[in-house]
Amino acid sequence: MIHSFAYNWFKGTEQKNPRARFGEVQVLNNLYIDISSYGIDVGASPQVIAEENI
Repeated sequence: MIHSFAYNWFKGTEQKNPRARFGEVQVLNNLYIDISSYGIDVGASPQVIAEENI
């Protein structure tokens, strides 16, 4: 099963948008504004597909 995060607006957060651990995660068409540290966080060998994020 692939978990998807699509069409979100992350504004003024620090990190972990999203955090992926294990499994398969798709991060698609998200908008990141004023992120103070980092956006997508990975740990423990997930498979992440990140496409068309700004």
